[in-house]
Amino acid sequence: MKKVFLILFSAFLVTSCSVSSSSIKEPNNLVEFDKNDFEFTDQISATTKINFLFGFPLSNTKKIGRFSKNSIQIIGFRTKLDKAEDVAIYKLLKEHPGYDVVFYPKFETKSSGFIFTNAEVTVTARLAKLKK
Repeated sequence: MKKVFLILFSAFLVTSCSVSSSSIKEPNNLVEFDKNDFEFTDQISATTKINFLFGFPLSNTKKIGRFSKNSIQIIGFRTKLDKAEDVAIYKLLKEHPGYDVVFYPKFETKSSGFIFTNAEVTVTARLAKLKK
């Protein structure tokens, strides 16, 4: 019995559990900009039309863009118009590359139908680049 206990005890000492982790705290930095620090565009817009059948898009909605309102994103139920807005944002940013900031986005949405839904979203905004 002592021999079995000695073998189990020595096996316990030889084995170990290890956890490796690394982390870094994200700094809460504040950078203040002035209007004169940017080069603005005029109001530009992009429009997208998407058809839905029972709430499912019939066209490609994998290329999306989103404006982050907070550092914490709450994932919840997204409507058909939310998906169409995401595609319109992507289109706006894709058609006008190289800008750093989007100012004052506005959405105009039109939707018709119930089972087969047509959604048309136009996003209008000013884009800006930081001056060098």
